[in-house]
Parts: sequence; structure tokens; C-alpha cells
Amino acid sequence: FCQQLIKATQISCACIVLALYYVNRLREAYPFVQGSIGSEVRLFTTALVLANKYLDDNTFTNKTWADVSHIPVHELNIMEVEFLSALNYRIHVPHQQFFSWA
Repeated sequence: FCQQLIKATQISCACIVLALYYVNRLREAYPFVQGSIGSEVRLFTTALVLANKYLDDNTFTNKTWADVSHIPVHELNIMEVEFLSALNYRIHVPHQQFFSWA
């Protein structure tokens, strides 16, 4: 799934790594939360959406993300807001912290 999503969007390596960083931060904040089967796909997609919106000037719309991920756009919108809320809307990562983590 991840390979297909990355290939379809041609998203940058920086966005992919930032998305993984966001997933890591989310897991650190909520270590005991267990997702249902398939939730990792939704989590990764949402992290890519946020990373793409943060790093790139020309971003895909949520409709485009919904088309390539096969997640309904209304669900993707909800997941985006919930993910942002879980990160306390702090999606900026200082360079030193990011490169240390990467």
C-alpha cells in the first residue's frame, strides 16, 4: 500500500520521513493505543497529508489523497483534524531535532 501511495503521489523523500516522524510522535504520545486492522494504512496516509501540506507549496487536495488512498474524503478530513489534535497542532520540527531523529 505504502509503495503504491508513494508512487501515485510522487511525494518527496522529505515528506515521507516527516510523515514517519509524525507517526512516531503520535505513538510516543499514545503508547498504549491499539488500532484496528488496517488502521496503519489510514495513519500513514494522514501523516503523509500533513507532511505534504507542511513542506510543499503545491499540495494535493484531500480529494486527491482520497482518490489515491481509497479512503473517503470525509473520513480523511476527520482523520486529519484528529491527528493534528493528537499532536497538539505542533507539526513544526526544528532542523536539529529532525536530523537527530532521522
